[in-house]
Amino acid sequence: MISGTNESQIDFIRSRYGKNCNIIPLQEEASTRRYFQITNSNLEEVVCIDETINDDFVKLSEFLDANGIHVPKIFERNDSLGILCMSFGGKLDFSSLQLNDYQTQFPKLIDLILKLQTLDPPSFVKNRRFDSEKLLFETNLTLEKFNAFKERFKIKTSISNEAIAFIEETVAYLDQYNINVFTHRDFHCRNLLRSPNFDYVLIDFQDARMGVPQYDLASILFDAYYPLPREFRMVVDHDKSKFKPSILACLNQLEEIIQLGMFSDSLYIFVKSLQNELNLHKDFRQFNI
Repeated sequence: MISGTNESQIDFIRSRYGKNCNIIPLQEEASTRRYFQITNSNLEEVVCIDETINDDFVKLSEFLDANGIHVPKIFERNDSLGILCMSFGGKLDFSSLQLNDYQTQFPKLIDLILKLQTLDPPSFVKNRRFDSEKLLFETNLTLEKFNAFKERFKIKTSISNEAIAFIEETVAYLDQYNINVFTHRDFHCRNLLRSPNFDYVLIDFQDARMGVPQYDLASILFDAYYPLPREFRMVVDHDKSKFKPSILACLNQLEEIIQLGMFSDSLYIFVKSLQNELNLHKDFRQFNI
């Protein structure tokens, strides 16, 4: 028996792909999901086995595929066995790229984010967003994990009440942000497969929701799985004019955050000076907001 499967699931796989098909476990998820690469003499596909099939994943796979986003295509589902049969997107993800190759591919990821943000998503995505409840859940989970880390390694450093208050105030501010777009929510290098047929295959999009335009961009620029050199982040998208309005919007938010967090006057002066300069700059003044 293959780990992560039962006899009925193996029988289903062999009935679809042939009794002599190869079943190769792929990288395990931090969840109940298990993925297997299936090969025979005619094809190469992936089987996902879970306790229950995630309908949001299936619906979003169809939606994104219809809108020209490269995602796994669903070929068959068996709800009683928790099985999805889908196209093979690649065995390696973008975390396996060398930095020079990653830098070459990176503009395509920025274009992908921009394309996702133009989509008119299904109602179940529109009806959920990064509101204060969701943002607080994620920040509180971070604090919870930090406390567990602190206890395990006997760390003395604590998060101050002032820092926690600042996080809560920031969450409240983001909750009121008036521009919300389709957000993948987990846009990092391990959710981008190196496809033999396309520039990428995007996965793990089932939790997509409405969020601020900068969310996915920040996720990939400050990717914990692929830390980028600072100079890389500074120049990687220097000619993407579509993000210029976001720069000014970010500065406006940063000014508010500095005031809420009561940071030093020198930081406030820097942000205000940069705002004033960009508002007069020939490449940015048209986006003055």
